[in-house]
Amino acid sequence: MTRHHLVLPARFTWVPEFVSDFAHHLLSAMHRQAEGFAGETANILLVDPSARKIWELRDRKSVVVSCFEPNIPQILFNPAFLLSDAPPLKDLFERANKLGLGLCGSQASREFYAFAFVPPVLTTEQFWLLLHQVTACSDEDTTGFWDLTSALHFIPVRPNGSDWSPAMEGISGVSTHSTNEAPKYWNTAVREILYESQDLRPVDGSPTRMAAALLAQRNRSKVPWLFNSLLNEVEYRLGTEVPHSYPPEVHVSLTGRCNIECGFCGYTHATARPGSVGVSEVTNLAFLCNIATLRLNSGLGEPSLVRDLPYIIAYVAAHAPHLYTNFFTNGIVLNRPGLIAALMGRIDHISASLNASTRESWSDVSGGADHFDRVCSNLRELHRAKRSSRTCNPLVFASIVLNSANIQDLPRLPSLCRELGIDRLTGFPYFGLGLAPDKFGPGMTLDGCRSQYDEIYDETVREAEANRVSLELPAPGARKRTSFGLEVRTFYDFASIERNFWTLGRFLTMLSFDAPANSYCAFLWRTASIGSTNNAGHSNHETHYLYPCIGPLSSVDLSRDTGFRFEGRDELLNILQSRLFRLLRRGQLQRGLCPVCDHCRGHDTRSPTGFGHLERLVAEFAKEHVTKEPLVQIASWAEKRCLS
Repeated sequence: MTRHHLVLPARFTWVPEFVSDFAHHLLSAMHRQAEGFAGETANILLVDPSARKIWELRDRKSVVVSCFEPNIPQILFNPAFLLSDAPPLKDLFERANKLGLGLCGSQASREFYAFAFVPPVLTTEQFWLLLHQVTACSDEDTTGFWDLTSALHFIPVRPNGSDWSPAMEGISGVSTHSTNEAPKYWNTAVREILYESQDLRPVDGSPTRMAAALLAQRNRSKVPWLFNSLLNEVEYRLGTEVPHSYPPEVHVSLTGRCNIECGFCGYTHATARPGSVGVSEVTNLAFLCNIATLRLNSGLGEPSLVRDLPYIIAYVAAHAPHLYTNFFTNGIVLNRPGLIAALMGRIDHISASLNASTRESWSDVSGGADHFDRVCSNLRELHRAKRSSRTCNPLVFASIVLNSANIQDLPRLPSLCRELGIDRLTGFPYFGLGLAPDKFGPGMTLDGCRSQYDEIYDETVREAEANRVSLELPAPGARKRTSFGLEVRTFYDFASIERNFWTLGRFLTMLSFDAPANSYCAFLWRTASIGSTNNAGHSNHETHYLYPCIGPLSSVDLSRDTGFRFEGRDELLNILQSRLFRLLRRGQLQRGLCPVCDHCRGHDTRSPTGFGHLERLVAEFAKEHVTKEPLVQIASWAEKRCLS
């Protein structure tokens, strides 16, 4: 027999006589999650370590608890522990039974999630010290604890990624920064809804009422990104046409320029505009406090060309330390002065567009450029810097755009990744819609070499497992399935580094939604992509604009309708609530409003067999819904293709 306890922070030696309906719904969902993990009854405890008092929350009322039952293992955990996909309750139980005490956490990120003990093995001082840590709301609350426990072994829990990777093999004392769903943040959020929530209106299982309460709480919270993410999840599940949540993930293009012209990419030097985003523009992104993930690139363009990139990274790390920050790069100038040093411990991951395993293949897909050896050298330098700095961050990922020119390189990439300190490899099917005639054509798509891909798929998986490189690939043709226009990729977490970014729905299980989960295109609610304009039809007055998806509509020039000017907190939300985005969201609930979205929902938009029909739909959408002066590039191009 074991006793399981969800532990919440109390304060000021007082607990509320009862909790608001808003708090009750969130705490009840957490309680349900705890009991699901435990497989038996779990208690909710309110703890004030300063006053050394514990209350049990029963039926929205609190009851004082004097002691725990002797000789029965007790497992106490905080709300962040519930976001783990595989909480180590069994390991904690066995450790407590064997040694009297088990600890769950990460010394690398200094995050403490749970502990298990068998009364009365702990002294009074030890017991209250551990309770103080499991309910900590700030780094100040943990001062000295990690030094005191440095010799102890912690059972790891990875609700939001890893504090170690195979690239750091053999290095001791590795550090990493806290996640944006760390215990200190969730403890703060729970304390706020218990003690500071001013919304006493009944929720009664209504998602719309919960959304109103979450919005009010977000706007006064010290951890607004958590309440915004919950609000966003509610609005996504509802299919809300005019959302009040910020997308938890935002991509911002720092430049539209690149230093190569790949055959599979729509970028050209001739159409790219000069200029880049600097620190001053980033300081105007006041919404950063409300989002969870920031990608420092969007669409076309190479972020490492931006001179301000090291200073932008430093600014974000200092002023929004909760953010999960990343960017994609081709790696050619990754070793420019100061950049690698700026990445250490500040960026969560970077993804290198490797695209080949040999110099010759890399040149074939990169427009004849000869930088493969330089890219590999730069990634080795980054790997050495990480090991020298004893930091996991940035984790290094790699990607390959799968096409007929590089498909034969795929089985050799996992071993190259391991050599370069890369822990994850993703294969993206090449998208041939809307590219210029001198680029790869529809015949170069993955469907054009599917039989060859199927033959090397199993070999690639075996190589990834042997090299402990996590792998994300489209399934072989016989198992192929699509969702909202894209092939569903299979993931193998051979490096044990995967992070689940969408766990917060677990805290909303007490709400009743009309539509099943994943009924709508998530990109329209969960992600905002701020891309750079170019000189091929985009507005001369805009440098950036929002595009609604990474599918067919990403090729439409929306710069006159969704121009982004780095003007402050409400600018992003105002654009997301504008006519075009409202139309697209409404089209998720009502077929016929956006034929492009209707087609995307049921087809693989990367398959060339549907390009002709899709081009016509995109052209018609642009004609009907996008500002016409001058004529939208994709509409003009698609019309010519269709007429021919």
